[in-house]
Amino acid sequence: MEEVAERAGVSHSTVSRVLADHPNVHGDTRSRVLLAVEELGYVVHPGARSLAGGKRGIIGVMVLDLTSAYINQVVQFLDAAMMAEDYAMLLGTTRNRGNEPGEYTRQLEAEGLCDGVILVLPGQHETFSSALSNRSIPYVLLDHPFSPHADSVLADNKSGTYQAVAHLADLGHRRVGFVGGLLSTAAGRDREEAFRQAAVDFNFDQDIELFVDGDFREHTAYDATIKLLSLDSRPSAIFASADAAAIGALAACRRLGLDVPGDISVVGFDDLPISKTARPALTTVHQPLGVLAERGVDLLLRRIADPDKAAEHIQLGTHLVVRESTGPAHLGGVVSVDDDERVED
Repeated sequence: MEEVAERAGVSHSTVSRVLADHPNVHGDTRSRVLLAVEELGYVVHPGARSLAGGKRGIIGVMVLDLTSAYINQVVQFLDAAMMAEDYAMLLGTTRNRGNEPGEYTRQLEAEGLCDGVILVLPGQHETFSSALSNRSIPYVLLDHPFSPHADSVLADNKSGTYQAVAHLADLGHRRVGFVGGLLSTAAGRDREEAFRQAAVDFNFDQDIELFVDGDFREHTAYDATIKLLSLDSRPSAIFASADAAAIGALAACRRLGLDVPGDISVVGFDDLPISKTARPALTTVHQPLGVLAERGVDLLLRRIADPDKAAEHIQLGTHLVVRESTGPAHLGGVVSVDDDERVED
């Protein structure tokens, strides 16, 4: 910076004001400084800028991995929300980090890499949020329920699930299979709890074999659906706890020659883009992922501006989107399933 100041014939503080885009700099002076910056190839070091109290202009985002369509959609919306606020994204995953959140946060702090972090780690946020808190790095939790120590944004999983079950009940379904999600996540727990309550309210069959564990993923839901459709009295409909799982359910129905919704109805949750292009188009619960991302970025920027403010928690509404994969109930029958029709990891 001293070399830039000498080349431009100005003071060190004037260079600092120009680089910070301060308005109280004469146009000719600004031009001389910027020309010197270009000629010398000067680049501001984000860590040095942060030590001087400046803004880095970068927000970190930590996700489980990038294999999930849901996570990818959230990341895209976060990127758009950050661009609207003149921020860039620094994206990382926990896939190969094991139990080393301390090293990750140490790097963030030591290198001055970002102003704050958004965690999209359903069911696995604890160690990272603790490490960030220990280093006083601002952060926000997405897709996570109330926490007394952190800002968070979450969709209303229970209301959306209940609406989906009510829709199936209106169509005459009473024997409905449930393909669950990860119970380590709030979404997985809330959707199963709401489904079970709605199933009681609408007098659905409560046979234990109608409830199959899952993890939100397509191939797992495929196997779960094959299992449901091999029952002596198969369900007339399936509720899958995520759109990816519903896509797996649709594939299993096709494999067994069942028409959707003629023979069986399928409902998902998320309303990802793939739900519109699926065949048939998927009836699903819409959660506003764009708003989720915008609110998350807004909460983080407010946390950065006021580190001592009370934690804020936002729950976003959800609603059912009815498309082509649901129809009137039909009596179930027996479907023959061969061992080689099941999918392994």
